[in-house]
Amino acid sequence: ANAVEPVKVDTDISVTLDIDVIAGDGWINAEEAKAEYTTISGTVGGDAKAGDVVHLEINGKPYEATVQ
Repeated sequence: ANAVEPVKVDTDISVTLDIDVIAGDGWINAEEAKAEYTTISGTVGGDAKAGDVVHLEINGKPYEATVQ
């Protein structure tokens, strides 16, 4: 037996990404630069959700993070 069921595909993808000010003032000073990691945080909206991967490029170097 065969069954036919209509399927709707959402082709309107809308994502927003807002990055918070890095290091509290937008500058990484000499002392902060000594840290192994610098936290980048922010918010996502639209169709973005926890588990999605975000690709960033900072000074020509690629980085990847997962939305939490």
